[in-house]
Amino acid sequence: MQPTPRRDLTPTPRKRDGARRAASGSAPRTKASPGRGTRGAPARERARSTRHRAAGPALDPRILVLAAAAVVFALLFVLVRGCMRNDGPGDAPAQPQAERADEQQVTDDEATNEGQQPTNPGENPQTFAATGDLPAYVLLDQGRVTGSGDGRVSFAAVGDNLMNENLLALADAWAGSEGDNAYDFTPIYQDIRPLVHDTYDVSFINQETIMGGLDEFDYMGYPSYNTPDEVADALADTGFRLVSTNSNHTYDTWVNSILHDHAVWDARPQVLTAGSYDSEEDRQTVRVVECNGIRISFLAYSYGQNSYEQSDLPNSYYAVPYSKETIRADVERARKVSDFVLVYMHWGEPEYSNEVNDEQRELAQYCADLGVGMVVGSHVHVIQPMEWVERSQGGRMLCAYGLGDFVAGYTNYPDTIMSGMMTCDIVRAEDGTMGVENVVWHPLVEHMEGSSDRVCLVRDYTPEQAEANVLLDSLDDPYQWIVDKTNEVMGGEFAIDM
Repeated sequence: MQPTPRRDLTPTPRKRDGARRAASGSAPRTKASPGRGTRGAPARERARSTRHRAAGPALDPRILVLAAAAVVFALLFVLVRGCMRNDGPGDAPAQPQAERADEQQVTDDEATNEGQQPTNPGENPQTFAATGDLPAYVLLDQGRVTGSGDGRVSFAAVGDNLMNENLLALADAWAGSEGDNAYDFTPIYQDIRPLVHDTYDVSFINQETIMGGLDEFDYMGYPSYNTPDEVADALADTGFRLVSTNSNHTYDTWVNSILHDHAVWDARPQVLTAGSYDSEEDRQTVRVVECNGIRISFLAYSYGQNSYEQSDLPNSYYAVPYSKETIRADVERARKVSDFVLVYMHWGEPEYSNEVNDEQRELAQYCADLGVGMVVGSHVHVIQPMEWVERSQGGRMLCAYGLGDFVAGYTNYPDTIMSGMMTCDIVRAEDGTMGVENVVWHPLVEHMEGSSDRVCLVRDYTPEQAEANVLLDSLDDPYQWIVDKTNEVMGGEFAIDM
């Protein structure tokens, strides 16, 4: 099956319009789940009382003068001491992407003291209601500690998980009897699982295709996708903690499918999703994952929906489109409850191009200047470069423009079955500033042979395997092509594990 070099089609108008009419007046789900929206905490009214005291004997004016002088002296002492501490040669200025660690910790402690307690204590993730100027947020893995050590998180990101018809047929057969609507997708990820599950502390993937259930549509691939729920099981088992659910395919089978997709992820609380939400209140609830004392917030955006204008859609929270105003508000909100902001962008035109376009660069620069810690992206089906984006106020942000199709199953389009895993360390320096270190690009290839399909690290791949890969049949020397294409696109600025 070959993708066409244009945006995909939508479901038939009869199905779409009927679903639209059914959903046009529907309200978001009222069930609050640990992994999604929050229930607003009741407002706390604080009674104030005034005590009236009888006037006592008058004080000696000399005592009042001495007391006033003491107060002025104390205030001057505090101001001078503060200036010396903040401007002294031993303090480096904080980077714009996060507050100093000690200041952020104070903020978190004060929030807890003022009542920002979890609404579901003892569960994971925990949900915190908005309090004062602090937004509501969902926190996954509070207090989690790994071997990376305090103030350091090892991170991995891969691209689009795109389930076409040939992959559905394989997963159907792997689950046992064919045609029974039971699927097993775990074999696809078996080679990559040790890295995602056991090596890196936090891993990200974009779930490109919607899991819409069988109430209205059969499971199907290109051009309008409806993916079996078992994909969520496979991703959770592989160890992905962060999943974007926002792409140009979110509305492929309309609103009821989106709500079904939300329910699928709600049932897997070990995974934190972003980009598609139950309500506007849910959208403004920041998603945060914690590891080794670092809190990473997670935002996800898409350029739009196939064949729909934004005005055609029921809201802007089922699939959040990117705009500078939206990104700014979301980042400012996220920074109040996290140390580091991760942004996923579903972006890029034209498709199948390794070149970064002007819009991508403009948005990356905008995110950098807002203090975003890192941007990762995908959509165009092929890999695109990584680069450091210099902030206008100093410092820099890592941007991986195109991670490629992690899984797609496309035949005769070898560029679409070669992708990458970007890994790095998110670190807190001694002065409390946040940064990114040890950036590595790990080339990946989807290997289909006989009745098997799996994602492989190119470093463990052989020329013989490449020759046997039916997805690379159109190439004369497929292994060397992978090596050459990777070096051509990624350049020499970052380490390549190949």
